[in-house]
Amino acid sequence: MLTNEKIEIIIKAIQKFGVDHQYIQAGEELGELLTKLSQFKRGRVTREDVMEEMADVTIVLDCFKVLLSISDEELEQKINSQYQKFKGQVDE
Repeated sequence: MLTNEKIEIIIKAIQKFGVDHQYIQAGEELGELLTKLSQFKRGRVTREDVMEEMADVTIVLDCFKVLLSISDEELEQKINSQYQKFKGQVDE
């Protein structure tokens, strides 16, 4: 959930680094998470390392919630909808 404090931090980051940078940062953070997951599977990094990258990805996604004016409620509805699709695949 995005608090006012988090939104303020995100807005400052967008003002400081620009919108285009947010797209680049998203790609970098997602790539780092994929790398850590691969390394974790091979026993090269810890669960804590993976969680750190997950947190970074979550922050980047929060930035896009602000950039795209997506409310927590809207996203939660979409997530629930996607879970229903996922459940259908799992139950097949």
